[in-house]
Amino acid sequence: MIFYYSFKNCNNDIFYDALSKKFQIAKLEIHEVNFVNGEVYLNSPNNILPSDYVILNFDNDLYGSEYIIRCALITSLLSHLTENIIIYMPYIPYELQSEYKKNSSVGFDIFKSLFDKNYIKKIVTIDSHISSISSKFANTNVANISLMEYLITKNIKIFKNSIIVLPDKGARNRYEHLLQKFSLRYIVLEKSRDFGGNVKIKNNIDTNFATKNKFIFLDDMMLSGKTLIEVMKIIPNINYCMIIKNFNKNFNQQFPNITLIQPSTENIMEKVLSNICETIII
Repeated sequence: MIFYYSFKNCNNDIFYDALSKKFQIAKLEIHEVNFVNGEVYLNSPNNILPSDYVILNFDNDLYGSEYIIRCALITSLLSHLTENIIIYMPYIPYELQSEYKKNSSVGFDIFKSLFDKNYIKKIVTIDSHISSISSKFANTNVANISLMEYLITKNIKIFKNSIIVLPDKGARNRYEHLLQKFSLRYIVLEKSRDFGGNVKIKNNIDTNFATKNKFIFLDDMMLSGKTLIEVMKIIPNINYCMIIKNFNKNFNQQFPNITLIQPSTENIMEKVLSNICETIII
């Protein structure tokens, strides 16, 4: 038996629908999880029973420490059911990336323990900030679904007629090979962020260049939209924004003149399901 836990109530759960067509699967709803005096408590209307595999769907609009702590607590509580835990975590929080490993948190410590014990069989993610977690937790199979190449290929006509704007050197490291593969023009900005989350972009773009061309802003994910706001102060001629994961539900109101390009939910789920099916042995 495979147990599937969703991070929140979801009336239209495409992921579960797709899985149930391939496997005998039971869906359990997680209503609330708490951490009190070192103990994890789960509020769920379903019975929690041992199973061959546990699949945790952590696709959620939360991010940061609140997200990782809740994910870690749920995973820890369910780890006694099986040593075959599969997690779909579209966003890899900073606490699980190597440059933040010194800033230990409750969520990080719990995940580290589960990784070390090899309870987590696989993590499937669409987050491109993935290189560090794969090496740090060597016992875990981390499957990164690369959607940017798919998006570029699908929208190649738009890209061919535009200049791609990368917000920082990190984005260049992640996507430069793709842009060169398709012979696309791009520029790299210099972005910095302070401890309060405020973004600064160094203005090194010629004004004539910024107003005479068409541009596509390309980034991994959008949280508040602060980066794009600062970029537009330097490059007002941004026609499209391409992102993998969008947390900004007010994008159309905040940027009415920019067309948002991102993968469809169905496309993401198809690729996630394929990765999970490779892991489950029935």
